[in-house]
This record gives sequence, structure tokens and C-alpha cells, in this order.
Amino acid sequence: MKLIAFTKWLVGKPMTEVAATLVKGGFDGADLPVREKAGMPVEEALRTLPEVKKLFADHGMTIERLVTDIIAPRPGLDELLALFQELGIRKIRLGGKGLRPLQKAREIIDEHRRELEALEPYLLKHGISGAIQIHSGATAHATMGLCMYCVRDRDPKAIGIQIDTGHLQVAGELPEQAIYMAGPYLHSINLKAIRKAWSIDPKTGQMVWQNIVVPLPDGTVNWRSIFRTIADVGYKDPLSIHPEYRSPYYRYEENTELTTKLISQDRAFVAAILEEMGL
Repeated sequence: MKLIAFTKWLVGKPMTEVAATLVKGGFDGADLPVREKAGMPVEEALRTLPEVKKLFADHGMTIERLVTDIIAPRPGLDELLALFQELGIRKIRLGGKGLRPLQKAREIIDEHRRELEALEPYLLKHGISGAIQIHSGATAHATMGLCMYCVRDRDPKAIGIQIDTGHLQVAGELPEQAIYMAGPYLHSINLKAIRKAWSIDPKTGQMVWQNIVVPLPDGTVNWRSIFRTIADVGYKDPLSIHPEYRSPYYRYEENTELTTKLISQDRAFVAAILEEMGL
């Protein structure tokens, strides 16, 4: 099973450096952000994505998936999706949908469902499979149940659900349960570990019980159980490792060298378990 890296921690770096970093870390490819914030802006992608794909291929890697901010039809969408199709990129993550003000949460979710319905023909036209990512917090995708409601009546060939093990921990849902529930809507899987910890808020000096994002071995996810479930449902696509390590004392984007070391260790950790399990 291929292991790819979500390259958010390397945004702004030359693509030659990104490719070299992933090769050194042992990755099979990239889960590349193509979006206006924390990623490659669309105008740049239209100009350079073919060159980036060739660069990765020259390093023996692929661009398996893209992380986008697409949530509804918009100007230039056909051109962008046509490029993805031309480059052989068949899976993308769609943008998130916040629910604030919370008093209007139901209205926002219903609007989001209409947006996904309008987006579906574009994705089918270009043979692209999009996904909403399970993302905890005040979002329309905070739980598996909300995600299932958002994609209800949609064609799973066009719009599915991206499982995120870390955000499921925050939501209090078993990742194994979510994987089984997804059924034909299972689009892709992110590996991330989030747990609670007491820490001192450096801004206030107060003790806080908060979420911290940790390396995969340090979380509470039962990885062997996750991988058994993945095998049981016949999932064959790449697993994307997300290195968004975060605590009051560490920000993944502020120390890219250490983050590179940590995600490389996470890849080796996952690869060893997969090999042990014959996956």
C-alpha cells in the first residue's frame, strides 16, 4: 500500500526541495495542496502543475491526490478539473464548510448540500472523485453522521468522504466504525493522531486541557485495528500521513526540519506495521 505525504508543512518551498524531501523520507508520492490559502494558488497550478508532476515522476514518485478549496461551481472550474484529468489525478479533497454562526448551522448545512449537488456534474464530467474530509469543530463535516447527511443522494463516484483518524478521535468516533459506515462513499484515508493533554497556555499562563497533534505512535489510535479494517473493506488507495504536529510549544510549520524528521519516522512506523501484517 502506498504511503504519501500531505505537504502542507512545505508550502512555499521550491518544488525541487519538496520532491527531494519526500524521496529522502521514503514516500511514494504527495498529497499536494492546491488552494488559495496554505497551498499552491490556482493560477500557479494552471501554469506549473504539469512540470511538478514530471518533477515528481523523475524522482520516482506520483502526485496521487490534491487538497483543494473547491466547494461549489465557480469560474474556471472546468479548466482546473480538465487539467487534473489530463495529469491523471483522479481524487481530490474538497473545501471545508464552517458552521458559524451556530444559530444558522442547519441552514448552512442545507446550503452546503445544494452546493455539492451543483458540483457533482462537473466532477462526473471530468472523471474526478471529490471528497469532504471529516474535520472536527464547528464544521459541516465534524462527524461521520454529518458527512453522511451532506453526501446523501450524491453519486459516490463523484463525491465521497475522506476519513481522518485524528479528527475522528476528537469527535469521539471509532475510525473503524467510520470506515465501515462509509461504504461506497469511502474515498480516501488520512493518518493523524490527536489526543488531549494538560499544558500551560503560554499566552495566559493558565492550565488548559486541549487537543495536541502528536506523531502517530504517541496517539491513542489502534493502528493495527485500523489497518485490519482497511483490508477488510478492500481499500487499496494510498494512505496519506498528515504531519500537522501541534501543541502550545510546537508548530509544525515553524520548524520544517524537525517536522520532516517526525513525518519520516511516522512513515517508517506505518510501513513496518503494514509489512508485519502483509498489507
